[in-house]
Amino acid sequence: KILKELKKKKEVDLVIGTGLSGLGGIIFAKNNKIPSIFNTSGIRGRNINDHMEYEIKTKKNTNEKIPRPKLTDYPRFALNYFTDRLSIFLSDYTTMPTYHLKEQIQKNKPKLYNKIKNKIKVIIEGLNTHKINKNLDKEKLLEEYKIKSDKVILFSRIENEEFSEELFKIVKKEIPNSTIISIDAARTTMRIDRGNGLEYTDMGPIKSMIMSDAMFCIPGSEPHSTLVLEALYNKCPTFVSNVGWLKYEFQDFPDFVVKELKIEKIISTIKKFYNKKEEFEEKSQEVMEKILEKNNFDKTSKEYEKFFKELMS
Repeated sequence: KILKELKKKKEVDLVIGTGLSGLGGIIFAKNNKIPSIFNTSGIRGRNINDHMEYEIKTKKNTNEKIPRPKLTDYPRFALNYFTDRLSIFLSDYTTMPTYHLKEQIQKNKPKLYNKIKNKIKVIIEGLNTHKINKNLDKEKLLEEYKIKSDKVILFSRIENEEFSEELFKIVKKEIPNSTIISIDAARTTMRIDRGNGLEYTDMGPIKSMIMSDAMFCIPGSEPHSTLVLEALYNKCPTFVSNVGWLKYEFQDFPDFVVKELKIEKIISTIKKFYNKKEEFEEKSQEVMEKILEKNNFDKTSKEYEKFFKELMS
């Protein structure tokens, strides 16, 4: 309705569609011969990005790979898949946040890539630091959330609940006097364990990063992660799984990469971090500077501005 009103006033020069809500605008643009962009942080559909599998110790004390979750919500998957594909094919350009995602599509979905390669535009998605609260104090936050332990460890985007439960149990056993904070895979729920089990909290990701000694962002796949950029910006040493965009960005910093999603590997990495905490914190400064320089929001804005002007000229 808004687009139709603007059309009457001849005020629409370019339509940018994002995610599921973007398809209507892109169809409108196509019907009215207006330039359009589909902006995506990833493309839905299995096996586009590379994957890692979680492993845990079973009751029989043998290693067993945990299979990726079975697809159960077929209508939602079909809607997402259809919307993505239709938006990609109807739009004049598709913008992606990282060259890695383009390379993964080329490698794993060559037919799709050949259909859209001439209208893919990579504009690196930088962290918008202007929106991050810069007036937070670590000591005050620890007091506010009643955290008294001398080791605070943040885990984010663990996509298997069974794996995370077992991992947290062993962390509490192997890392005495530690507090666990957990951000779920969708970034909508946060929990904290001070020693009496996980409880829900409203602290939000940024506060948790400021309070934590280190963050472990260990998903099974990852086309792009603003969460990691936020952690680095807030000077939280960040360890990542060896997959997708994370592997691509951390390739020069192998000490911060968890190469296998095994509990014993993660525990040994945590112990290594605390044994050489100052060394890791110093190295993390270099990681932050390199990755945030590349993923710079001001550069992103300038690239989009330039692109918009080209399309509307």
